[in-house]
Amino acid sequence: MAFWTTRSAAVRSLSALVLAAGSLGAQAPKCDLPMQAHPRLLTAGLQFNGVFKPTAKPEDKAKALQSVVKTLTDDVAGFPENMQPSRNFLLGQVLLVWLDQPGAGVSEPRAKLGYTADPTGMQDLAAALDTSWTAIRTAKPECADSLKLYTNGLWGQLINKAVNFTNTQQLDSAEVYARRSMLFDQKQFYAYNIMSNIALVKDDTTAMIEWFAKTIDVTASSADTNAVKVRDNMLMNLGALYTNGAASAAGAKKDELTKAAVATYRRYLGFYPNDLTTKLRIMRLSGAAMDSVAANRFVDTVLQGAATISDAQLTDAGSELTKNKFYDAGLRLFEAALKKNPNSRDGLYNSAVALNNLERFDAISPYFNKLKEIDPNNQGIYTLARNIQSARKLAVQTVANKGVRPRAGQTIMLNPAQQGRIKAFNDSLVYYTTLIQNLNPTVDVRSFSPTPDGAKFGAVVQVPPDKPAASYGMAVEFLDASGAVVATQTVRTKQIDAGGFEMVSAEAKGPGIVAFRYKMVK
Repeated sequence: MAFWTTRSAAVRSLSALVLAAGSLGAQAPKCDLPMQAHPRLLTAGLQFNGVFKPTAKPEDKAKALQSVVKTLTDDVAGFPENMQPSRNFLLGQVLLVWLDQPGAGVSEPRAKLGYTADPTGMQDLAAALDTSWTAIRTAKPECADSLKLYTNGLWGQLINKAVNFTNTQQLDSAEVYARRSMLFDQKQFYAYNIMSNIALVKDDTTAMIEWFAKTIDVTASSADTNAVKVRDNMLMNLGALYTNGAASAAGAKKDELTKAAVATYRRYLGFYPNDLTTKLRIMRLSGAAMDSVAANRFVDTVLQGAATISDAQLTDAGSELTKNKFYDAGLRLFEAALKKNPNSRDGLYNSAVALNNLERFDAISPYFNKLKEIDPNNQGIYTLARNIQSARKLAVQTVANKGVRPRAGQTIMLNPAQQGRIKAFNDSLVYYTTLIQNLNPTVDVRSFSPTPDGAKFGAVVQVPPDKPAASYGMAVEFLDASGAVVATQTVRTKQIDAGGFEMVSAEAKGPGIVAFRYKMVK
């Protein structure tokens, strides 16, 4: 993850400003910060210029920076009041460069930086910068806009370090830099998102609630695509956090958490009024009785307005119902989704799962055959097929056992017809087990998302540990609602070692893309 920063531009401006030694120049003519009007400022500026000499060694730069800090912070009262904004401005420039030195942390020993007062103490560089710039804005409000060049650059530098520390799981350091970045920009969502992720990794419920909520607030009115994704994710996370808390609470605390969950989901619904899954969650949290009758009544209402609801929304709501074992109601939504998009991988898969749970085994084949065409190297499809054969075998054994599900290892008397069916199921179990073991490579489609002018596809291609290294091609077809191919993209992996994997992606342009289909090629 990388973020925009003006750091290098800021450094170039710093040296130029000292050389110009007059004001912030053309960028902000109303902000006058004279540098040559006081001998100590002039001395400090000349010392600072030494940092930017092409021949300066790291140790020379450090000595020059120390000298400037000492000049500017020894006997602060010796600078006239009208020179204090200029002193703070130059000190801020120096601290920015200190922070940019290799190996520098956000907190450094004061003596190392050049402070003579309290030399054994530690100095928070971000806090010191904030103090200097706040003092300038207070004394010269007209300089606030001009300082944004430096605050933006520093924010970018701090947030990039926070991201790097997060990616390497150095969470305490990531938190320090994320918090410091908020001193300079409280409207960007990145720091809040980092703090939320840290709380999540640490499983700190109190911190999660705090930072999820703050992230939601700071992204609520943003139109930025990344900010919207973060907002939606945090709303779902916060709603789930409150819901899980309510499930294990009692009395007033349960009521409090339930209300918070409902309010959070309603806020999400404000952005996505047709999100059926969220409506179901609100219904359950609000105390609505969710039995089979209520579930089908909900589906009746949904289907009346299905024209305005996407196949993905119908599938998600169906999944929510089947998770709560309302398989018949969920299947109705899957079927409605497949009418809109007959090649929806998720609609087909979830339909097969629901039919299996309803023991409508004979109806599964069309869904399974379509799945094999769409996602042929998905191990999960064949695992589902094996599970279905196992369920069919158990159903026959239960009938033979007078309607009682047999115990493990129990011997059951079967008539010839039942024996024939059990043999067929056993053969199928062997077939699918062998197929799963020999499937190479395996493919896990991680993402498929229509865009305004096409669609994006992403998958993980993996070579099983017992198979030789190889490279593979994947021909991805992008389909419209009728199943017609709108576009085709072929991607090729590098050589993948045994047990290794590679992520692949494809993007296509074209009207009405709603589904995918792929084939592996050598």
